[in-house]
Amino acid sequence: MDKNTYEIFDLENNVPTFAYELYEAVEEKCLVLYNTVEVKQKFLEEGVHYDQLSDEDKAKYEETLEDLLWNKLGSKDDYI
Repeated sequence: MDKNTYEIFDLENNVPTFAYELYEAVEEKCLVLYNTVEVKQKFLEEGVHYDQLSDEDKAKYEETLEDLLWNKLGSKDDYI
């Protein structure tokens, strides 16, 4: 989702009308400092391999793939 606050308030792009700095907001207890945490997920690092899926996940995958295929091609009745 892409939002442009300047457009929402009908302002010129990239011309801020006010600055509220992070550390000022923290001092005033409106915000808290944050920490970032890097998390690696196995499927993003290594991918998903069909032969490693459970039988249930294989069935879901095949059903989804079949639905996508027939939605693109049209009705099964047209081909069977």
